[in-house]
Amino acid sequence: MRVIHVVAHPPFREGTGTACYYNALALQSLGCEVQVYAPRLGDAGQTPLAVPYYHFMRSYLSIGNAYLTPAILSMPRADIVHLHYPFIFGDVLTVLRAHALRIPLVLTYHNDLYGKGVRRVAFWLYNRTIAPYILRQAHKIAIVSRDHAASSFFGPTIFARRQADLVEVGNGVDVETFNPNLAVENIRPRYGLNEDDFLLLFVSSLDASHSRKGLPLLLEVLATMPDPGLKLLIVGDGDRRREYEAQVSALGLAERVFFAGRVSHVGGVMTAHYAAADVVAIPSLTPESFGLGLAQGMAMGKVVIGSDIPGVRTLLENGECGLLIPPGDRQALVEAIRRLRADPALRQQLGEKGRARILANYTWRHVGERLLTMYHQVLGDS
Repeated sequence: MRVIHVVAHPPFREGTGTACYYNALALQSLGCEVQVYAPRLGDAGQTPLAVPYYHFMRSYLSIGNAYLTPAILSMPRADIVHLHYPFIFGDVLTVLRAHALRIPLVLTYHNDLYGKGVRRVAFWLYNRTIAPYILRQAHKIAIVSRDHAASSFFGPTIFARRQADLVEVGNGVDVETFNPNLAVENIRPRYGLNEDDFLLLFVSSLDASHSRKGLPLLLEVLATMPDPGLKLLIVGDGDRRREYEAQVSALGLAERVFFAGRVSHVGGVMTAHYAAADVVAIPSLTPESFGLGLAQGMAMGKVVIGSDIPGVRTLLENGECGLLIPPGDRQALVEAIRRLRADPALRQQLGEKGRARILANYTWRHVGERLLTMYHQVLGDS
């Protein structure tokens, strides 16, 4: 089977780009011929990963995370075209090309479009005009979880009407890379951290589209806990980094909060950052479809703290493989951190159960098998 994936990000720049990359690898391991079309962003073409099946497209217009990439209209014929949504501009071009070649289209709905100010108005218009058209063109819609789909912008409308066409696929983790048994560099000295420091890890892009990840809340909570041994390491970069650095300074946290910037997934560098942590804390606000940073932490055998919101609570069961807090609840987050710091045995127990949950349900092999089943259903129906 020949499959073309279309995505708005190259590998490891965003969660959507990472998911697409591993979707392609899993499908290749299952015998599919896969080609991925993604915008060329920054160093995308110089990635150290071997990605000969990626076609990095030139962008002629870039507005935030929206890229105009006419090369989509030159996509070759395939058995299936798989669009990763959202991809403003790219989604319309993908639909047009699929129609022209009479190729069945499937779509993974990763997350809602949302924003503030002008972005909010633009997304409101998009969600009422272009997005419904795109969703109607898909033969099947892969959703990360039914809980998230039901709570999403299109949950009461398109998704409610198309229940038979929704396929719960989920996301996954590279469990060979994110493996607590691998020997990795001790990166604590790199940031001046002591071995007895209690280290929280936050992993996310630091841009407007990821502001829902809850970093301001985490910083505010840290400021209310005057414990010099309680530290936070932030992995990620983006146009809001300076804003967060200013918040750190204003809260008097400069000696306790460290910015790692964008960290490579190659050579065990990202794995080493997870290995250094005592707790992975990403207190997201809605909407959140999955929580890849939390899943990677679980795969590393680390106890995680997330929010009790759609998507995250599908991945993470409170008290079984981590802790869930009410979204935005500062006191609950304080209590969760204190509880885990005081109980090493609980951290180990929940971390081990988290690793087991990922192995049983959220490997990329699982994802690839579900996608391949969906493709066969579409080809049988078309």
